[in-house]
Amino acid sequence: MAENENVHKGHRQRMLKKYMMQGIDCFDDHEVLEILLYLVFSRRDTNELGHRLLKRFHSIEGVLNASVEALCEVEGIGETAATYINFVGDLFVRLSTSRTPDVNLANSEDLKEYCYNMLRFEELENTWVIFLNKHFTLKGSKKLSTGHEGSVDFDMHTLLVEVIKSDCSNIVLTHNHPNGAALPSANDIAATRRIANFLSDVGINLVDHIIVNHAEAFSMRCGGHLKDIWG
Repeated sequence: MAENENVHKGHRQRMLKKYMMQGIDCFDDHEVLEILLYLVFSRRDTNELGHRLLKRFHSIEGVLNASVEALCEVEGIGETAATYINFVGDLFVRLSTSRTPDVNLANSEDLKEYCYNMLRFEELENTWVIFLNKHFTLKGSKKLSTGHEGSVDFDMHTLLVEVIKSDCSNIVLTHNHPNGAALPSANDIAATRRIANFLSDVGINLVDHIIVNHAEAFSMRCGGHLKDIWG
């Protein structure tokens, strides 16, 4: 037993030294996940766990965007490891959606691409608000709700508070349909129009509402669902 532990310990040291010398690009995806799990499993061989995670979720992005419940279905991944992986995934989302002055989202194609990259791997339905200045430059974003299926569901007061805090002129809503088409439901359309009217009264423009699934993104503005508001 002690001999096996020393072998694994030596392997980890070699992997970490390789990372320090060559960077992350020298590793296969399962090795990246293997190293990620070193902090959770002090002695266990995490190489096999990396393979199992990739088999279940197909990519590193898929693993990092999986829910805790789905991760726990993988043999050897308990609640602690699943929560840690989920946290790392949320950290990447925060980094990718944090204030980035150089990102301009002045057209629907750019908006769709941005929102698609945010939400395409999410397994639960999430609603986000994206803040843009008067030149449609990204100021930041905030998750409004999670886990509500079939419609946009969040507190309007919460949205207004976040918009005021952001000091922005324009916002975009985006949410995902993990198990359905990237098309708005009747509830989505009605809720979006209510929100647009509500924000218009306080001088904020709802630029678009982007719906995402695993394969594509849909612009409600381009689809004509905001036409009667925007003209």
